Amino acid sequence: MGTKGRDAALWLTFVWAAIAGGTGSKVALVPAVLCALVFFRHHLWELPRAEKLDYVLLLPVNRYWARLLVRGRIRGTWERAWEVHIRYRPGVAVREQRDSVLRDLRYLHGKRPGLYLWETATSVPAPVKKLIGEKGRNGQAFWLPGCFWPRFPFTYSGTRKRLRHGALLVTPERR
Repeated sequence: MGTKGRDAALWLTFVWAAIAGGTGSKVALVPAVLCALVFFRHHLWELPRAEKLDYVLLLPVNRYWARLLVRGRIRGTWERAWEVHIRYRPGVAVREQRDSVLRDLRYLHGKRPGLYLWETATSVPAPVKKLIGEKGRNGQAFWLPGCFWPRFPFTYSGTRKRLRHGALLVTPERR
């Protein structure tokens, strides 16, 4: 599900709650409660399963939900999908953090085949941008302005930078 699924569940919870409140229907409360349970599933089930490296955090994403998010822009198949989150640390030199992020991403590229979803306002290391460009020509990556799914208010820290989103399909290494 990842954070994009969390946002979708939160939007749907409030939509169904508004429908139930506006119509007085108790039947419309059932989908609102179900969507709220999906929202809490993210915090109770998925966040503890996240893989943490030095600067990169990988949240598991259902492969069918990932297929919906990439909307046919990626050619190929994948067994696993993750959302990539970069955790920058205050007080650490930017160059050192960038090198560490690049090291983490290279490690993942070599060890974990699958689909990597990315949405960020921070800069992406140049070798990663180059890899996205190369794989983009084969239909295995994209990098676009905007976001995958509209963000729910107050769930993200404010940033004035423009968001970009994309995905990268990493295939198993052949030996």
